[in-house]
Amino acid sequence: MECYKIIEELSSCRFSTTFLVTKKGDFTNKKLILKKIECKDESHANRAYHELLQQKLHQETMEEKVATKSFFIMWDKSICSQEAVQEASIFICIIRNYFETSLAFVADSFHMIKKPMEEQTIINYLSEIVELLEPFHNENIAHRSIQLSNIFKYGAENKLLLVDFGISSFLINRKRFSTLKDGDLVWLAPELRFEQKDKAGVCWLKVDIWCLGSILMSFLLTSFMDTLKDMKAFVLKTKIDECLLNYFWDKLEQMYSGNLLSLAKRMLSQYTEERPTLIELKEYLSKMSCTEEPVLPDMREDFEPIENEDSFSDLLNYVSKYSEHSKCVIECLIKLNKLLVTTPDIEVPVDSQSFIWELLCQNLDNAQLLTEGLHLIEKLTSISNDHLQNIFSESTIDAILTIMECQLKETVFLTVIYSFLMIILTSESANNYFNTKGGMTTLLNRLPKDLTDDTTVSSAAMTLSNLIVNPSNAKAALEYGIIKILYENLQFHFNYQGAVAELLAVFIPLATYESAIFQFNQCQLLTLFVNIMNTYCSNDAIVKNCCIILRDVLNSISIYDDGILELTETRAVSAMVGVLYSNTESIDVVIECCTTLAALCNMSKDCTYMFLSEKLEDQGKPIYGLQVLMNIYDIHKNSPSSVIAAIFSLLYAFSEYDEACKDLISYEYEPMLKYCTAYFNYNERISFYGQQILKRLNKIEDILK
Repeated sequence: MECYKIIEELSSCRFSTTFLVTKKGDFTNKKLILKKIECKDESHANRAYHELLQQKLHQETMEEKVATKSFFIMWDKSICSQEAVQEASIFICIIRNYFETSLAFVADSFHMIKKPMEEQTIINYLSEIVELLEPFHNENIAHRSIQLSNIFKYGAENKLLLVDFGISSFLINRKRFSTLKDGDLVWLAPELRFEQKDKAGVCWLKVDIWCLGSILMSFLLTSFMDTLKDMKAFVLKTKIDECLLNYFWDKLEQMYSGNLLSLAKRMLSQYTEERPTLIELKEYLSKMSCTEEPVLPDMREDFEPIENEDSFSDLLNYVSKYSEHSKCVIECLIKLNKLLVTTPDIEVPVDSQSFIWELLCQNLDNAQLLTEGLHLIEKLTSISNDHLQNIFSESTIDAILTIMECQLKETVFLTVIYSFLMIILTSESANNYFNTKGGMTTLLNRLPKDLTDDTTVSSAAMTLSNLIVNPSNAKAALEYGIIKILYENLQFHFNYQGAVAELLAVFIPLATYESAIFQFNQCQLLTLFVNIMNTYCSNDAIVKNCCIILRDVLNSISIYDDGILELTETRAVSAMVGVLYSNTESIDVVIECCTTLAALCNMSKDCTYMFLSEKLEDQGKPIYGLQVLMNIYDIHKNSPSSVIAAIFSLLYAFSEYDEACKDLISYEYEPMLKYCTAYFNYNERISFYGQQILKRLNKIEDILK
């Protein structure tokens, strides 16, 4: 770095930083690009250096050199992110020539005026890129990062030139890969959208074909997208659902030949075996340029037909035979799913579920295959007890953990995984094995993403709440910082009642732990619970959970910190009076609110006075807390004694204060207290509370006389 003078920082993310530089001592001031890429450690950097060296040797055999000029390893703590300083301070630096005009600029100019690009121009660009890649693919070296901004025009003849060859060492590293911005991931093939531990099985040459297909689509859609940024967003979506391409197909068929559109579909196939090789692509484009009829080989022509589509065993054997061809596997899994729906009593081999789990673990990069396979297992467990019992097997738990560890971004099938976990937790031995294999850690690593997603938050929260009933799991979750994660997601899902209810349920087993109290205070969670009660005062489940948590926290605090209560005590009382008014008929809400209010009033005179003075509107007339409480008694006087006991626990807390006793007398609570104390004399709580309250009221009456 000391040899170069930085002119400008062009772009930056946690993965890398790109600078415009000049070499010191070069009086021509020739501009260069310096790309600084953070490595995990020295070994990681050495592997990357070796790859770059191999690429450079092959670049120098080309007639026109690719832009990389030099590269080196350097140590530098000064520009590491604070999070990375502890673990990484070594970088690979790549120096290349600087060029002003990239194909991104060319494509954007067409997008801005919504002008279609001529077919022959598109073919020429693709053909030239293929020519550049061919010597590398012949040596089994992939670019790995082909995108419009990495292809430059140079010289008087506007020849194309490739830059920024990717380094697979960086893509193997899970943490680094997960920090890339979406813009950097747009052009990566679908099989790279999963943050797997190991990408050794990825066919990098077919990754390049996908990238070229994305470039082809960006050329085809110049008249439909306003900017290249819109095009990037569209490409991202097609990775998950390639059917989105059909939206433009009718219009594109009027503008371009069927051969070119057919080529685009094949290049953007989610199934790597369907994408052409670079040689096939070169031949296809050459024939198109010569107006010959190009033909891509049919990847399905060698597949035998399924002998009997109504036989579960035959379909399963077919999957086993063609397990390398993901499209065939998916088609068979769809047929198997339909077969179980139409013929639920069909004979299913006992070992079929184990085979499917193994198949899924071999195809962790295929969202559709995982989805169909998991739905098939779900159906099997619902129709057969033998298959249900298989869920508790160690091999099944291992498979589930393998899928969860991949940090899959698609959420379609994660709810199924969580439903299986819920089943596993019902078995003590399976639960123990799950924890022995690090299941709790795996789940915690998934939670920040899964709790944020609307489709998985409920199932993820339910699974977590069942796991942390185990004290060791609860402590592990607290050490991981689960309170903060839950707090952030409560805020994020504040307007989604279902998610709020499930997330609150997770706090209940945690609220009694001393280490949780400090985290509650740090996050100001009690204040958030009060806000939730105010917002969802008519939702029994949410109110009940909030009350339980508040009460457990208060009961768990041995030395009360005013900092905790200052923010929430009077607001909590105010909120719960409103909740009682809105839920007078709900037994659960009445019991939880009264019991929690009693805990608050026992520790703070202000809480008692807030309850007594809180004024609500009832049909245009003011109504106070004690009137609300009397109305609740009138509704529930014939309900189970637990309701009366909860009301009496609150009245007992009030009776500690003289002013509150005067209000009880003025609202004529004595007759009710005497009646209930006598009627429920078999209930120790009611009898004790009633006698004590009446003694206090009699004492106050004597003073008043």
